[in-house]
Amino acid sequence: MALLYSQAATATVAANANAVTVAGMDLSAVLPGMVINLGARDRVTGDGFIIAAVTPTGSSGGTLSTVGPIPSAFTNAPFVIDTRDFNGTAPNYLIAIYTQVLATLLRLTSPLTNLLFGSRVLALDKDAPGAISRLLYAIGGRTWLGAEQRTLSYTPTGGALTSVETFGLRAYPDGTLPVDALTIDLTTGGVDVLAASATMVSAAMVDLASAPAAKVAITGGGQITSFGVGKHKVREVHFVDGGNVLVHNATSLILPTGASITTRAGDMLRAMSDALGNWRVRSYQRADGTPLALASTVAMLDPATGKLATAQVPDALLGGLLYHGGWNAATNSPAMPAPASANKGWYFIVTTAGTTSLPGTFGPITDWQIGDWAVSDGTYWEKVDSSDQVISVAGLQGAITAAQLRSALSLVAGQDVQAWDADLDAIAALATTAFGRSLLTQANAASARSALGGVYPTTGFAAEGAASDFTNNGVWTNVLAVDFVATATKMFGYAVVDFTNGSGVATDVQAQLVFVNMTAGGTTVATGRKTIISLPAVAYTGSGNLNPQVQINNLNVGSTYRVQLQLLRVQANGPISQPNIQVGGMNF
Repeated sequence: MALLYSQAATATVAANANAVTVAGMDLSAVLPGMVINLGARDRVTGDGFIIAAVTPTGSSGGTLSTVGPIPSAFTNAPFVIDTRDFNGTAPNYLIAIYTQVLATLLRLTSPLTNLLFGSRVLALDKDAPGAISRLLYAIGGRTWLGAEQRTLSYTPTGGALTSVETFGLRAYPDGTLPVDALTIDLTTGGVDVLAASATMVSAAMVDLASAPAAKVAITGGGQITSFGVGKHKVREVHFVDGGNVLVHNATSLILPTGASITTRAGDMLRAMSDALGNWRVRSYQRADGTPLALASTVAMLDPATGKLATAQVPDALLGGLLYHGGWNAATNSPAMPAPASANKGWYFIVTTAGTTSLPGTFGPITDWQIGDWAVSDGTYWEKVDSSDQVISVAGLQGAITAAQLRSALSLVAGQDVQAWDADLDAIAALATTAFGRSLLTQANAASARSALGGVYPTTGFAAEGAASDFTNNGVWTNVLAVDFVATATKMFGYAVVDFTNGSGVATDVQAQLVFVNMTAGGTTVATGRKTIISLPAVAYTGSGNLNPQVQINNLNVGSTYRVQLQLLRVQANGPISQPNIQVGGMNF
């Protein structure tokens, strides 16, 4: 028994005395070396006094003497005798010591040495395969931790088998199979630590240090104002869902940009706490690799759209056109938004014509054709007419056929326009040359004559008289001369006589026209012949074309030649006015 006492026993001692009188208790079991505690019998209280001698008086009391005086007086006080630290007499004590030494030696020399007793066991294992030495810690028969020195072998990729001596702490999550929590390479001193991960739910305070893990995954959204007060901790944090707002605090939660950060799913950070438990985020990595901030000279992308924010676009580019796809103007698909600054510069190209009404600067726009553009200027929708549709021709729109146009213009073939015939077919079939096309495109007659290099037609005989009635067969004898400079080696001459009816009806009208000659430097090079024409016996205004009279070859280019023409006589049975004669030619 560790404590000796009696419910009826009392002890009396004078102050500063060492003689204690005991009543109501058998003192035969009390031995010197035990301790008496005065003042209570149900517990050890106050100072304990070592017993030096015991004198029992029968079985109901006796006298005890203590090694030293007891400073206070006790009268009939309760007491207990404490035997817990009593080793007995010297022989008994030696036997106990020998027994303890033998038990210790037995534990130390057994294969699995338990250094403690009870449910918590500390065992020294010397026979585990592959272990040089191992210290195991178990609770209730389940192993939790092992500290062991062992040889670790591994083969680097592309290398040879390598063995190193290590010391490590190994956890036993399932009580059987170890997991290397910390491994020290004894040849280099390098340390490899298993960084476990814990999951925490987002809250105003996420206590990173409370979890025994170097990595923390935070789920859920919400505002985070603190990482707790853990000191000298390092944590890798992964935001699973994003949407959190990390609130910058210049003392307790210092963020890289000095401003609050809105997290996105997959973002990660590395944070460290100091001796006061204040946290500083040393690095922050967006899931998509974009930085939190750049230099002021670098434009940032809008994370929602991946495009430049409007505030970072030069003013000169604002309002530029931005194609938004095709638009069905019949069904308003896609539905056109109301014009606003947010869609300024948007434009759609009409793919299906329709009459959907959009607000324009000058009123609603309802005419939409394929190819038209609908452009927002931020206030109105404007139309860029790109459909190439004719606005109106004789009241017609769209694709207009020849029949529709003739009908709208009320054109009559052969009256308002020339009917298509064989002559037009023949002309259309002509394969002209570049020279021929140039003649067809001359601006006027003079230009055509110049292009042909011919003799300019000349009107003559105005000075011969003013006779208006040639019943008496008026005759002209003067010669009309035309000079030209040869531009080619051939000359083809012609003449025309015009009669203008003055009054009445002229019948049996005849005229004689002749090329007198063609000279070069005064020398006659060709002589023409007479030609007589007869005109119908009707009221006549017109002309008679006389056949060409002469063709001259072997002309000298650059030389001057003269063509001379004479009208010999005009005969008419009726009044006609003075004829008009023209002479000309082509030099080729």
